[in-house]
Amino acid sequence: MARILDRDLAEVPQASGVNNHTGSRATADPEVVAAVLREVDRRGLFFLDSLTTGSSVVDRVAAELGIPVLRRDVFLDNVKEVEQVREQVWKLARLAGEKGAAIGIGHVHPATLEALEETIPGLERAGIAVVPLAALLPSR
Repeated sequence: MARILDRDLAEVPQASGVNNHTGSRATADPEVVAAVLREVDRRGLFFLDSLTTGSSVVDRVAAELGIPVLRRDVFLDNVKEVEQVREQVWKLARLAGEKGAAIGIGHVHPATLEALEETIPGLERAGIAVVPLAALLPSR
């Protein structure tokens, strides 16, 4: 795990956290999750569970280890069309209003970028702030 993280983080040295984009089998395996979380924590990074599977054990293992993690609430661009992404952003905003905060993830894709550029000013007018993920980490 350490070698894989070394290689991947070398490509993005400014990263403050990591997430699973794929890897549903890995996030369903408590031993793999524990190894990853320990290494991520040792490096002072956070982990965001993309919830690519309903079988994720990330929350449970993280709680056992005392390592805070984040989890995705809304996937923004399963359908890579501006209107669909826009609807998902507003769904995320509603969840944030209900829960106090919500996390959305998406791809680097033209439709996603266009929808975000269009909706962020409206979110801000509605009093919803877009913040870095690290700001949502639970305190230890």
